[in-house]
Amino acid sequence: MPAKGYVFDGVKWRGLQGIGDEDVPLDPFILGSTKPSAANTGLTGATPTVITAADTVYNTDQTVSDTRFEGNVRTENASVTFDNCDFAGKNVPTGNHFCRALYTTPNAAKVTTFNRCKFYPRYWDAADGADGPRGGIMGTKMVINRCDISGLTDGLGFAAQSATPTDITLTGNYIHDLWFTSPDSEHTSDGSHADGAQGHQFLQNLTIRGNTIEGIVLDTLANSQAQYPPVYSGSTLIDGNGWYNDYFSQWNGIYAYPLWATSALLFGRSGTGGGLTNVVIDQNWLDGGGYAMININPGYTNANSSGIQITNNRIGARNRDGYVLICSSSLTSALTFTGNVYEATGTPANTRRNG
Repeated sequence: MPAKGYVFDGVKWRGLQGIGDEDVPLDPFILGSTKPSAANTGLTGATPTVITAADTVYNTDQTVSDTRFEGNVRTENASVTFDNCDFAGKNVPTGNHFCRALYTTPNAAKVTTFNRCKFYPRYWDAADGADGPRGGIMGTKMVINRCDISGLTDGLGFAAQSATPTDITLTGNYIHDLWFTSPDSEHTSDGSHADGAQGHQFLQNLTIRGNTIEGIVLDTLANSQAQYPPVYSGSTLIDGNGWYNDYFSQWNGIYAYPLWATSALLFGRSGTGGGLTNVVIDQNWLDGGGYAMININPGYTNANSSGIQITNNRIGARNRDGYVLICSSSLTSALTFTGNVYEATGTPANTRRNG
């Protein structure tokens, strides 16, 4: 942790007036320039307090520090800050997210904040993964900064289902090594979707800046059931990846494991009632995924979406089809797509628009 007398200004640690060198950060992490990794995200020290309760609820404004949660956590209508906390989840099959931020009556002054936290599941079912680790954080009105999130089906879920602003900011996080569960209770026909971060319709005021976010990548498939061919009992999937043989013919012989069901970022619920508004995806490192780094469901049209900015992102080489963006062509007027390059070469990243 930084020495007393320093504050984090959202980009780097700076000395207070008259204390230390204000131009030299104690923590050499520059948002958008320093690539988040296991070395510079997650826990910064010991977490001596262990809470073993199956469910812990915080409903008053407070800061929770240096704590390990061996159960699920929920914040309710309160500003709660988690500093240096270890979210391990229950040691039994559960479909719950490790932490949910809930606001019955949205209040602009209330927000759940996570600083330098770790999300990694205690529960694994190596045999088939059924109902295994679901996701790290679900909710709205959150700030998530410098967290290490891995081993989960979805790293983050944005629970936007109405016109109420979502207000989510992700900065400097490392989301990686996801787990494809097949079958599972929510996707019984095909298996889980395993996205680094996903949201639904009505997303408003979402900023994703300076993060490393990976869907399942081709060289880490051992961490999931994604590499297994599907096994059916009648028409019911009982094991393996339901999309295993469902991919374009040009990839035959190139990729051993099709991965339709994973993206670094997915905005994937169709509908005409709510679009994407004021969404900024900037200066990230994006990799993995079978279909695209950023997948925006064609159900979102320019009639109900605006202000989508996808800029200055660096794209890895371990996704399947090489496209950074797949979306509906009707989103063109709502979308700014510029400065996105392949990390290895610096050449402009490809897009593909359907419909």
